[in-house]
This record gives sequence, C-alpha cells and structure tokens, in this order.
Amino acid sequence: MKEKYSQTELFDSWYQEQVTFIPDKKNDKIKELERIYALLAELPQLVDMLHIDLNKNLKPQKPSEKNNGHPCFISADQTLRCIILMFICDWGYRDLEYNLTITPIYRKFTHFYDQKIPDFTTMERSAKKISPETMVKINEEIVKLGIKKNVEKGEAIRQDSLVVKTDISYPVDAMLINDSIRVLTRQIKSLEKITNELDYVNHTKRSKKKAFQIVMCKGKNAEEKRHLLYRDLFRTMRGSKQDTTAIIKKIEQNESLIKNPIVNNMLNKLKASLEKAEIIYSQAFRRVIKKEHVPVKDKIFSFFETHTDLICRGKTYSPAEFGHKVDFGAGKSGMIVRYEVLKGNPSD
Repeated sequence: MKEKYSQTELFDSWYQEQVTFIPDKKNDKIKELERIYALLAELPQLVDMLHIDLNKNLKPQKPSEKNNGHPCFISADQTLRCIILMFICDWGYRDLEYNLTITPIYRKFTHFYDQKIPDFTTMERSAKKISPETMVKINEEIVKLGIKKNVEKGEAIRQDSLVVKTDISYPVDAMLINDSIRVLTRQIKSLEKITNELDYVNHTKRSKKKAFQIVMCKGKNAEEKRHLLYRDLFRTMRGSKQDTTAIIKKIEQNESLIKNPIVNNMLNKLKASLEKAEIIYSQAFRRVIKKEHVPVKDKIFSFFETHTDLICRGKTYSPAEFGHKVDFGAGKSGMIVRYEVLKGNPSD
C-alpha cells in the first residue's frame, strides 16, 4: 500500500474552475478545509505512522465491482484525510463514498483528484487497521504543532471523563443467545461450501422465534411463560453447540482439510465464536435458571463487541451505559492534550 498518490495537473485546473462557481454559502466549509489542508502539510509524519499500520498483515484486496473488475486502492495519506473529513461532516462511510464521488472540493482535500473512489468497505477496512497506539502518537504530534503555533500553552488543563457508548443493542440474554446461534450457523454454512457435507441442524429460525417471544412476553404470568421459553431456547443453544463441536472435531481429523489455509482460518474463527457462545450460554443459564447474581467480569454484553464494559455512574436518566469510560484533558484553547481509554468502571 502506498503512502501517497501524486496530484494530476489536469484535475487541479478543472478544480479551480469548479470552485469559481460555488455559492458564497459554502465558502466557510472551503476555508475550514483549506486551513486543515495546510496544517496536514506541516505534519507529514502522521502519514508515515499510518503507512506502517496499514501495511501490517496485508491481504490481497478484492476487485471492486464499481471499478469494472480492477482493484481500487487507498493510500495512507488518503485514509487519514478521509477519516478527518468524515468526522468533520458527521458522516458514515457510505456518506463519505457518495460525497467524495460527486464533490470536487472533497476530492481535492482527500487527494483522490480524478481517481475512482473506492468502495466504502475498502475505506472502512483501512481505517480499522489504525492501532490505538498510533492514534495516541497522532494526537501528540497535533499537540506539539499547537504549542509551536502558540494555540495552546498548557498552563491550565481541564480534566473530565465521559462514556463513549459502543454501537450495540441493549444486551438481553435471549438476543445474545440468538446472535450466537446465528453466527455459528453462518460460519458452518461457509465451511460447508469448501468442505464436504457437514451434519448440522439449522436452528436460526427457531432461536429467533423464541428470542422474540421472550422479549415481547407481557401480561399475567409473564415471568413463568418467559422461564419456559428460556428453557426451550437453552435446548436449542445446546444443540447448536454440539453440532459445532462435532464439525470442528471432524475437520481437525481430516489432514487434507486442515492443511488448507482458508479452511484453517475459517475453523479458527468458528472456534473463537464457539468460545463466546459458551460464555453467553453460561451467564444466561446461571442468571435465568439458577437465579444467580453473575459478576460483571464473567459477562459478555455483545457477541460482536466483546470488549464492551458496563458503566454505572449513578445517573437517573441512564443508570447503565455500555461502552468505555474515556478520560480527557483539554487546555484553555479547547485542544485535547491527552486522553486515556479506561478499562472497566473506575471512579472519576
């Protein structure tokens, strides 16, 4: 993956013509982007940091359907600028792709110029490769530039903590079990396409139905009805786990399959999913059937975002929040001079 792509003179001359016809109401946005553009030119080391992260564990990219079968790449420099633009404009990755396609200002800012815009999934994969350590270093370099330009002197720092919520649905035992069964079945189906026929029962429809009935159970004797539905859901979960365990054992005993790197990679993902499913089953069974109080350290609040913490800050409007507590330090200028993502729910 490249660090930068060179600018094309043809696009630059065309861009100047386009900017001439932009209404005055958009001038503020242009000026803001131009200021950020100039600041990024003074921080070339940021691109070097991202370039290292983006080239770790590289995998061959799939051809983009929007590029007529030709692979569409994104450089480290473009990745950094896309992330900045996305957060400035409060967009998602789909919005980012759409606006880059139709707006010459954003093309120039992100250094795409006349290139074809990659699919939003390509941009998302590139952004996810940036490590937390690199983000800390990037913030440090920005603070150094702020001190150099006398924007921030560091004479006074206001420190505060807040919860950044994880993008998950509210954790309900029934829905967590349904997610587990759904993912296990999906991964088994993917393995079945490569390997021989696998013996398993598709429990997804049954688990979805039972989970929905549990969530919607109301009225008189709702607790007893919910308890019976949970027992049925637990039986379905046990069947799914047994099928998964048998399939893993069958593939591991086949030497020709286990030597296939694709099968081996998919098998490792299936094992990891089964481990999470075991934890979810255990915490739900202890809480619902055994009526135990399950400690927070033994719980998973999302099958997909297992790192999510339970945060209780004693607020009446949000007694329980799911995400991470982040500690911020801001100077007089409003610049974030330091931050730390805290584990668990430490006191402020």
